[in-house]
Amino acid sequence: MPTSPADSSLGLAARRCALALFTLAESRIELFTVELQEERARLQRVFLLGLGILAFGLLSGMALSAAVVAYWWATAPITALLVVAAIHGGLGALLWWRLIATRPDGQRLPATVLQFRKDRACLERLAS
Repeated sequence: MPTSPADSSLGLAARRCALALFTLAESRIELFTVELQEERARLQRVFLLGLGILAFGLLSGMALSAAVVAYWWATAPITALLVVAAIHGGLGALLWWRLIATRPDGQRLPATVLQFRKDRACLERLAS
């Protein structure tokens, strides 16, 4: 059965539409992988910073504690221990505040989400 020119142009349009959709999906997947790599690098950086805070904080806290306790031990041992505890608590609160400040605003992969929203809006416009 011979095909009419309208059928062949319809098939060509369908192929072009499918190609455009695949190209669109490919670009969105590439954007997603780039943002995923950036998020992974950020998490590694936060982990290493936390590890450094932990290590050096522990070392300096031990040295400071020993110095304060040794200095005050002869006159007021309980006061020396309370001062050390207060210093440790204050530093712990400060580090906790800094850790909370490094959190992102809550939206992950913002460029990918934005592109998907634009795509959906465009498809809704075309469908109506």
